[in-house]
Amino acid sequence: MSSNYGLTLIYAIIYAGDIMKFVAIIIPVCIVLYMIYRGYKEYKKSETIDEKILFWVLLMIVLVPTIIYYIDRSDLPSHLGWVKHTDSERWFSFITTYVSAIMGSIIGAIALILMTVHEFKIIKENDNEQRRINNMPLIDYYFSVHYDYDAPYVIHLPESKKHRHLFVRIIVKNISTHIIRKCYVNIKSDLIKDNYDYKIDTQTLIKSQEHKELVFNIPISKGRNKISFIVKYQDALFNWYEQEVILTLDNIRKSEKEYNAWADQTVEVKDEKVIRKEIELNIK
Repeated sequence: MSSNYGLTLIYAIIYAGDIMKFVAIIIPVCIVLYMIYRGYKEYKKSETIDEKILFWVLLMIVLVPTIIYYIDRSDLPSHLGWVKHTDSERWFSFITTYVSAIMGSIIGAIALILMTVHEFKIIKENDNEQRRINNMPLIDYYFSVHYDYDAPYVIHLPESKKHRHLFVRIIVKNISTHIIRKCYVNIKSDLIKDNYDYKIDTQTLIKSQEHKELVFNIPISKGRNKISFIVKYQDALFNWYEQEVILTLDNIRKSEKEYNAWADQTVEVKDEKVIRKEIELNIK
């Protein structure tokens, strides 16, 4: 009875040892598979060729040493008859040295290529930026207000029965030596809910020292009126810009002059912004 118990205990220890060996093998394999899975998800998000190449390099750095390790651990070459069991250590040393040299050369070459591509990319971006600056238009803005205005084209914004209406004319003058290909104006205030971009004039280009205008019929309050004009314009190289001009009107009153309205005006012109992404226009 005691001998059977002893054998059972020995078998249990051997079995437990096999389980530990299995666990010791399966855990690293699971870790490697998880890293491949996570790497593949990141690879799908890659947008540039640089990121894709970097992914494959990192994958090889992880997989190759792991594969070599498990080939040596299982003594696979001797089982397949490629080498004798006594020569397996020499084989492993040769393979690791050989693979390390190849991978080192590949990684060095890829690093050099990526650095060169990155340098060319920076040079191209700097060149494009300098060309953009050299062709960037400069705009000056003028405003006038009217109770009545006879113009062939007036933008009538939604009327309000609670507030008076006023004609506001915005004049856009190109004071640079470069053309403006397209120009749109979006107007906002506390009383204006309109969100459209209106094209200035029917002509496409605004030449150097040329001016164009838009006339808006807008609701106004009795006190201070703060009106924001968002001007979006395009240069000769198809770059888009956005500039905000804030017109503040105080003490709006009638006038005997041709404009038949007068107001204390304050104009604030903010710095233009380059629109790097695709321009969004809500054209009416």
